[in-house]
Amino acid sequence: MSTVVQCETYWSTQACNALANLCILQLYDEASSPCIAYQRIATTRSSSSTDNPDTPKGMPWLYYGLLNREDPSVTARRILNVSLAIASIERGASHTFAFVLGTYTVNGTFLGYQNLTTQFGLCESSASVSLLSWLQFGTGFAIQCARNIVPLIRAGQSQTLFYEICKFLRLYGTLYPIPVRPLNFRSAGRLVNVQDRTSNTGAPGAASLVSSQSTGAFSFSNNRFVRRFMLYDTVTGVQNGVLRAVRVPVRIQIWITKNADESSGMQIFLPLVDVQYAERSVSDLSTTDGSIVSSPKFFFGVTYSMDLEDFWRVMTILFSFACVIGGCLGIYFSHHWSKRNNGINESYDLKFFVHLVFTIAGCMAPIFFVLLLGVCLYFFIFFKGQTVLFTTLPVGDWDIGNFQAVLITAFVAEATYVGMKVYNQCSIDVFFVDWEKSRGTLQGPTSEGVSRPAPVSVWRTIFMANQLNSIQCHRRINIEFTLIALYVILHGVRLRNAASPVPATTDRGWDLNSGAVGGTVHPILLFVVNSLTWLVLIIAQVSFRVILFDRFYRNRMLQYVDLLSVSNVSLIVLDERCHGYYIHGRSVHGYADTDMPEMHANFKKEENDLVPKRGLNDTDQQTFEVFLTKQFRTTYEKVYRLVVAENKFFISNVQLNGPQRRAPKAGTEKSLKAYQTINKFLLSFFDKNLKEYPYIVRQKTYLERFLGTTPEMNAGTVLVHDERILSSVVLAGIEFSHLVCLILLYNVVDIFAYPSYSTTTTTNNDGTPTYTFLPLLLTYLFDVMIRLCRKFFGERNIARKTLLDLRFLI
Repeated sequence: MSTVVQCETYWSTQACNALANLCILQLYDEASSPCIAYQRIATTRSSSSTDNPDTPKGMPWLYYGLLNREDPSVTARRILNVSLAIASIERGASHTFAFVLGTYTVNGTFLGYQNLTTQFGLCESSASVSLLSWLQFGTGFAIQCARNIVPLIRAGQSQTLFYEICKFLRLYGTLYPIPVRPLNFRSAGRLVNVQDRTSNTGAPGAASLVSSQSTGAFSFSNNRFVRRFMLYDTVTGVQNGVLRAVRVPVRIQIWITKNADESSGMQIFLPLVDVQYAERSVSDLSTTDGSIVSSPKFFFGVTYSMDLEDFWRVMTILFSFACVIGGCLGIYFSHHWSKRNNGINESYDLKFFVHLVFTIAGCMAPIFFVLLLGVCLYFFIFFKGQTVLFTTLPVGDWDIGNFQAVLITAFVAEATYVGMKVYNQCSIDVFFVDWEKSRGTLQGPTSEGVSRPAPVSVWRTIFMANQLNSIQCHRRINIEFTLIALYVILHGVRLRNAASPVPATTDRGWDLNSGAVGGTVHPILLFVVNSLTWLVLIIAQVSFRVILFDRFYRNRMLQYVDLLSVSNVSLIVLDERCHGYYIHGRSVHGYADTDMPEMHANFKKEENDLVPKRGLNDTDQQTFEVFLTKQFRTTYEKVYRLVVAENKFFISNVQLNGPQRRAPKAGTEKSLKAYQTINKFLLSFFDKNLKEYPYIVRQKTYLERFLGTTPEMNAGTVLVHDERILSSVVLAGIEFSHLVCLILLYNVVDIFAYPSYSTTTTTNNDGTPTYTFLPLLLTYLFDVMIRLCRKFFGERNIARKTLLDLRFLI
C-alpha cells in the first residue's frame, strides 16, 4: 500500500514505476489489485505528452488506449515514418533495424537504455544460426529450442528486469515506442490476446496476424496493447524468502507489417511484440529433466506480413476457374469414354459416375499443382528479388492453411487417380494371337493310325507373356536416383536454405551455408524449391532417355515389338470394353519356330528386302490403337469369358513355395477350345476373312489427337497407327500422374513434418532441420507400394487372361 500512496499522493515517479511493475508481475490481470490501482490513479491524471497521449502525468506509460481511448486496430495501423530498404544499395534508406530497450528494476529504478541484440534469443546460437541476423531489414527469423529453465533462472535470479522497447529513428535521433501484446493478458477473467486454439508448446495458442476476409484487414479490435514487459519473474513466486515458482517467456515474436497501399512505398506499420509466459513450480524443476516441465520450448521469431486480401481474392477466382476447368475436362473425357464403351441405354449408369469422379480427380490434380507452383513461384521471385519491401510472405493461419489444404487436396486427388489407373492396368484383357502354322503331320502308333497336324510350340507365347510381365513396371524415370540426387542437392548442397524467408538481395539472401534464419524455411518457398528440383531432375532424365539411351542403347518397348514379330505372335490388349491396343507381330517368314541358321537366313532376306514388310497389310505400321464396334466386342466376350472363368484356378490354387508345392494344373477342355476359338477368330479378323466384322486402318486427325475424341465407326472397327501404344498399358503410361503424385507427397510430408516458421521451428544444434529423411522415406515407400501392386496383380492378370500357369511367369 505504501507504493500506491507514494505514487498517488506524493507523485513519486519511482513509486509509480514500481506500481506499474507490480501490475506487470500479475500479467496485466485487470482484476488484480496493482492493476486496479494503476488504472484508477492514471485515469485521474491528464496526459503528459501530445506525442504519447496515453502517458499519465508523473506515471509511466503502461496501457495503450487507457487515456485517449484509441482502438487497438487504429494503434496497430499507425505508419512508422521511416524509410527502410532490404538491400544496402538503396541510398537514403536504412537496411538494419535499431531497437532500444529501456530497463527498469522491480522497485522502479531506471537503469538506462541498451540496444536490443540477443536479449530475446533464449536459444543458444551456433555456427549456422545467428541470433543477430534478424536485425537486417527483410530477414524473417524463427528459432525454437527446448532448454532447461534451471540454468536460466540461476543466471538471472539476482534481478527481475522490466523493459520498454522502442524503435530508434536515426533520421530524427528519437525513440519511437513499440506496443507489446502480452498473450497472458486477462480482462474480465478472459485471455483477450489469444485465439481459441492450442499452440505446439502446450500453452494457450499464440496470437497471430490472421487475415480477415470479412474486414479486409488485420483485426486487432479485441486486443490489448501495453508498453512494458518482463523476461523472467523470480519475484512473485517468493514465499518466506524462498523461491517457490518462476515465470519464463516461452514465446517472443516481433511482427513487422508492411503498408499494403502501393503509394506508401517502403513504409511499414508499427512493429508489434508478442510475449507469452509459462509458469513452473521450482520443486518440479531439475537440471536432468528433459521433459516439457523443466525444459519447455522457447520460441523467438521475427515475422514480416502484409494484408494480402486482394491477392487471395484473385487466387480464389483462379482456383475456382481451375475447378471448373478440371470438372469440364473430367465430364468431357468421361462422356467420350461412355460413348466409346457403352450402349445408348447404358451411357449414364453407376459405373459412369464412378469413372467420372476419378477422371475429374485426375484432371484437377495437375491443374492444382501447376497453379500452386505458379502462385508460390510468384512469391519466390518477387519476395527473393525485392530490394525494397514490395511484398511479404503469407504468415497467417488462414493463408498458410489454405495453401496446405489445396496441397493436400491435390495429392489426395492425384493419388486416387493413380490408384484407379493401376487397378485398370491390372484388369486389362490380354491375348496373344499365334500366327504359327503346323509344319507337318504326325502318324498314329498303329498301322492304320490316323495322321494329325504336328502341334505348334506354345513356348513362344509363354516367352512373350514373360517379356510383357517384365516390362509392366517399365518407366523412364529412376525414382531411387531421383530421391538420392534430391537429398544431395537439397541437404548436401543446402539448396533447401533458398526457401528461407530472406530476400536474396540481403547480405545472406543466397548464402546456402548460413543459417541466417535459424535453419527455418517458409512452406511456400519450400514448395517451389522442392518442386523445381524435382522437375529439373525429371527433365534431365527424360532428356537423357529420349536423346541418348532409347536412341543409341536400348528401347525396351520397341525391342518387344521386334521380338513379337520374330516370334510370329501378335498382342491385343483391351483396357476398356471397346478400346485397346494391338501389336501386329505376324512374321514375314514362313515359320518362326525354327533353328538358328534358318532364323539368320530369314533375317538376311529381310535385310535385302526380299520379303514383305512386317506391318499390317504389307506396311511398316505394327502398333495400333483399336476402337472396337459393340458387335465385335459382344462376339469376342462370348468365348473369351470361358477362358477367364475356367482359368481362375491358376491363381487361387497355386502354391509357389514350400516342399509340397503343387504341380501345374492343366486347363479344362472347355477353356482350351475357347482359347483356340479366340485365336482362330482373331486370325480371321485381322486377315479380313470376317465380312461381318470389317476394319479400317487410318491415321488420327489433328483434331482427334488434340481433343481425344473417338473416331466414327460406321465402317467397322478402326485401327489407328500409334508407335507409343505399348507404354499406355504399363506403368510408363501413367508416369506423368505418378510423378506429380510423388512430388505432391514429398512436399506434404516435408512441410508438415518440419513445422513452418510462422508457427514453430525445430532444428538440431547445427541448425539443420530434423526429420530430413522422412519425406524421402515415405515418398520411396509410396512408390514401392505402387510398383508392387502393379507387379503383383498385373502378373496374376496376365496368367489368368492368357491361360498360363502363374509359375511360368518369372
